[in-house]
Amino acid sequence: TIFIIQPERLDRIKQIKQLENKNLPRNLISTQVVEAGVDLDFDYIFKDLSPFDSIVQAAGRCNRRMLNELGTVTVAEIVDDESDNERSYASYVYDSISLNNTKEIFAYKNKFSENEVQQLLDKYYKALSVSKYQKGPWYDIKEGNWSNYKPLIEEHLYEDVVFVDVDGTVSNKLYEIESLEHSLENYERKKQLWKEIQDYSINVPHKELEEWETHYNEVFLEEDKKLVYKGNGVWLITQLGIGEIYSEEVGFIPYELKEDFYG
Repeated sequence: TIFIIQPERLDRIKQIKQLENKNLPRNLISTQVVEAGVDLDFDYIFKDLSPFDSIVQAAGRCNRRMLNELGTVTVAEIVDDESDNERSYASYVYDSISLNNTKEIFAYKNKFSENEVQQLLDKYYKALSVSKYQKGPWYDIKEGNWSNYKPLIEEHLYEDVVFVDVDGTVSNKLYEIESLEHSLENYERKKQLWKEIQDYSINVPHKELEEWETHYNEVFLEEDKKLVYKGNGVWLITQLGIGEIYSEEVGFIPYELKEDFYG
C-alpha cells in the first residue's frame, strides 16, 4: 500500500534526479517502489533482507551511470526487537521459502561482484523451484494434502480509496461527478474527470479512516469537515485535512500515530 499521492512521489524523484545531475549529495529512504522502473543512481545502498531477485533489482540503482569504479550494496537482516524470538521484518512481508533460499545464497557467498550475479541468480531460482515442490502450498497440492492448506493472508485488510485535495481542484471535480446524471451523454465527461483525479488517490485501510471519522464527528461541524465519506468506499481528505490527516512530507497519517507527528 502506498500512502503518498502520485504527483508528490514524482516530484520527489525529480528533486533527487536534479541533485544527481549536479553530482550533489543525496539520500533516499524508500520502500520497494524504487527497486524497478525508477532511473536513479546512488553510490551506496543499504537494504533490508528480501528475496534475492529483489536485492538484485535494488542493486540496479547503485553506480547505475558507472561514474565510480565501484558501487557498494550492503544487505542486512533487520529484526523486530519487540517480537518473539526477534523475528525479522522481512518475514512479515515475504514467504519463508524465498528468504531461506536467499540466506543460503549469502551463506554460499556473502561477498560478490556484479559479474557473478547471473550465476547466483540461476542458483537461487533453481533452489527456489526445488523448494516450492518440497514444501509449502505447492507441495501440499501435489501430495493432495488439502487439509494442510493455510491462507497466505490470515486476516483480510479492507482498503478504501481516498482522494487527497491538496490544491482545491479534487473536491470540485468530485462534486461535478456526483452532480452529473447517469446517462450516456455524461459518460465521457465522468470518465475524463475520474482520470484527472486518479493520481490524487491512495488506498488506506478502512479501519484507519473510521478512527479519523469518529474523532472528527466528536469535535467538528459539517462545514469544517477534514474527512468526508462519499459512499461506495470512496473518501475525500479536504484542504482542511492537509497537514493533519495527510502530510505532504510523509503521506497519510494513521490516527494512532498522530501524536507522534504533531505532538
